[in-house]
Amino acid sequence: MKIKYLIIPLALALSGTVLAATFKVSPSGSVKTQSGVPTNSYYNNYYAKNYVENQTVQTGSIKNIELVMDFSGSMSAWVKEAKSTMSKIIAQIPPQTNVGFRVFGQTINREDTVSRQASVSGIQKKGSTFVVKTETPENLNGACSATKQVSKILPVDYNNLISGMNSVALGGATPMVLALQKTVYNDFAQIPTSEPKKIVLITDGGENCGGDPCAFARQLNRNDIQIDVVLVSSNSRELICLARETGGNFYTLDNVSDLSKTLTRSMTIKNEPQTHQSYEFISD
Repeated sequence: MKIKYLIIPLALALSGTVLAATFKVSPSGSVKTQSGVPTNSYYNNYYAKNYVENQTVQTGSIKNIELVMDFSGSMSAWVKEAKSTMSKIIAQIPPQTNVGFRVFGQTINREDTVSRQASVSGIQKKGSTFVVKTETPENLNGACSATKQVSKILPVDYNNLISGMNSVALGGATPMVLALQKTVYNDFAQIPTSEPKKIVLITDGGENCGGDPCAFARQLNRNDIQIDVVLVSSNSRELICLARETGGNFYTLDNVSDLSKTLTRSMTIKNEPQTHQSYEFISD
C-alpha cells in the first residue's frame, strides 16, 4: 500500500516555537503527537502562525459571503479590531463579491425584540431557492433572541459594513445557532442554491442559549454553503464540527493583530471539498 506523507509545521502554543515534522495519512482517523498523546489535528485546522503568515495557493474567490460575528461583551477588542481594519480587508476582496454582516449576542432594545422572536420551523425547496416558515417559541426571548443582519448581502461596500457594525452595541448572550439559522434560511434565501456561499463565523466561544452548533452543521446537508470558523482567544475544538461538516476551515487566533489577515484569507479563498484526513506523527 502506498503511504502519503506530508511535511507540516507545528505551532507550539506555549513556547511559540515552530517545528517541521513528518506525518502520514492515518486511515483510522487517529493522530498522535511525538510523545504518543492522541490529538485532534485535522488537515483543514490551521493556526495563525503556520497558516496566515505562510504563502498559500488561492483557488479563487467565492461570490456570496456573510460575516457572522459574536457581539457579546468578551469580544470587545476583536470587534474594535474588525472595525479598524475593515477598509484594509475590503480593499483585497474582489469587487464582484457580495458581502453581508450579521451579529449575534448584541444588546437588544424594545423595537428589535419582536422581530427577533422567531426561529426556523419548516423549510421547503422551491426551484433553486428555499422558502422558510418561522415560529415564535416561548423560550426564545430577551438576550437569546439577539441576532440581526446589520448589512445586507450586496456588492462589497466598506461604508455599509461599518455603518452596520456601528449600529449595534455589545451585549451578553451568544445565540450562535439562531444566528446561523437566520444566515442560511433568511439572508441566503434569495440566492440560488447553484451559487456557492460562505459563512465566516467569528467568536470566542460556543453557544449558551441551548442550541447545538454541531447538530446544526450535520442537519444542514447543503453543498452550496461552507462555514469557516475564526475562533479567537480560545483553544477549544468544540466548533470544529462546523468547518468539518461543511468543508470549511477552522482558524484559531490569539493575537488581535492577526484578525485582519485571517478574515482576508478566509474571504478570498474558495474552499475545496475536503476529505478531512488525519495525520499520524512519524518524526521530526
